[in-house]
Amino acid sequence: MNISDRCLDIYFRKVLEAAAILQPPSAYKILPYTGHLFRNFRDYSCGYEPGAFFRAHRNLEEVNILPSCHIKDVLKEYLRFETRFALENIWVRRQNRQHVIHSFNNADINSLEKLIRKQNYVIVSAHFSGIIDMVELLRVIGYKATFIASNAMNQPWNVATPMQRSVAALFRSWRLRQPLIFSDEKNILDRSSKVLLADESMIMAADVPGYKGARVSMFGKSLWVPAGSAIMAWKCKVPILVAIPWASACDKPYKIFLRTIPASRDYDAVMTKIFEHIETVVRLNPAGWNGWLYFHRMLA
Repeated sequence: MNISDRCLDIYFRKVLEAAAILQPPSAYKILPYTGHLFRNFRDYSCGYEPGAFFRAHRNLEEVNILPSCHIKDVLKEYLRFETRFALENIWVRRQNRQHVIHSFNNADINSLEKLIRKQNYVIVSAHFSGIIDMVELLRVIGYKATFIASNAMNQPWNVATPMQRSVAALFRSWRLRQPLIFSDEKNILDRSSKVLLADESMIMAADVPGYKGARVSMFGKSLWVPAGSAIMAWKCKVPILVAIPWASACDKPYKIFLRTIPASRDYDAVMTKIFEHIETVVRLNPAGWNGWLYFHRMLA
């Protein structure tokens, strides 16, 4: 680790572990003042390739949804959301049920419960800071949903970034009570279909780079995205529930953007609708979306 990573690792293990004792919103009070520290354009620590933060700045410039003078401020706020993600990982690891519940707007939890009481879904989310909290929220309110995630535990601990360590520590404890399928496992579609056919739900993020499953539009640009959620929904005749957590600021509770989409054999149309919804949420607060770091890798 470089010196920035070492400082961030100490911050995560000492400062955030102490702050995690508090419930939200009290636990979030440190985020506006310290959540952006120990990461910059040169020494960015998350697990992406060198220069990822420079690339995020360029991606924001190219989609032209913000005045250029505001982009650095948005990226600084993004780092605070990233720190919030690490803080909330601690709550999930410690099984702090009330902390997780209080990180969301209560009315949105009620809206989510009304939908999921009716049937199982292919639940599609996106890489906002609250995605792990969203999965845990479903679990603690009694709704079983198997989560498809990238396997942070594959990274050797001694070379892992502080953020990778945060996720690896979470998964080691979480998988004992939360159903997980890692994206590097074989037969993901078959395993996921068995879950859905057993009247349980799957949850996954749609905004993953590196897959040429369906072609969609986002911010006026053509993207390649994975089509697994659309394929599973049609194969198992289960509707899609788009459920994306987002917050107006790093110290505010999550709201949950909720929309349903019927299953269809037209995978491109289904994924296009999903990404229309993701774009809507990103526009609500661009600082909350992790995708700026890899948006260029999704371009068709």
